[in-house]
Amino acid sequence: MTSNYVLFLWLVLSVCFTPSHVESDYKSSEWQSVRQIILGNDRGDGEIKASRWLQPAKLRAIPKTSSQKKVILASVEKINRILSKTMMSVSVDFSRDEKFNIQILVAPIRNGLSIPNFLQCPIKIPKDQSQACILKSKKTAKIGLAFAWINDQLEKTQFETAVLRELFRSLGLNPIEEKFNEESYLKINLRALNFLYSYLSPGDDEATVRQKFEKNWHAVSID
Repeated sequence: MTSNYVLFLWLVLSVCFTPSHVESDYKSSEWQSVRQIILGNDRGDGEIKASRWLQPAKLRAIPKTSSQKKVILASVEKINRILSKTMMSVSVDFSRDEKFNIQILVAPIRNGLSIPNFLQCPIKIPKDQSQACILKSKKTAKIGLAFAWINDQLEKTQFETAVLRELFRSLGLNPIEEKFNEESYLKINLRALNFLYSYLSPGDDEATVRQKFEKNWHAVSID
């Protein structure tokens, strides 16, 4: 009787907890993370679309110290490694006179900073933080310009995190700030960046992004 019961229990567990079951749950969880990173939060207006650049971007960075400059260069290098097999790349220049597509300004943000109205960004940067303003076509979701502000008083680790996060935002991702220090979450953002520029087009809706995710996500690597 006991041996029959053990055999029955083993059969039940084998059916319920097969590797495909586990893999399916894991993939569903990954999709939820990728959906949020690529498409952002649902505003309820039916206009959620993937946003990205269609050509290489030029970053004009205005740091205040040489160490901040090194952090920006290292972050751009990391981004370009991820994008190396795509048609996208980011070049960086520290001259104030150069033309640019993306700007990172390191400046004091003591009591919060309201974004200038001409940028059409209805956001306010909280005290001691950072934020990016992305200008994109309402019709095609193609990104045309991006501006990022980073507090100059952030500690080194905080500054490194802020630079990479605002670069992600400037390139079309929507990272969750509270999770960004988690290594596993950073990796999925890096994979999502590769996925965005390898397989997606500006204007892809959720159904299209999901279809391309199911077909191509397994092939996305950041190694």
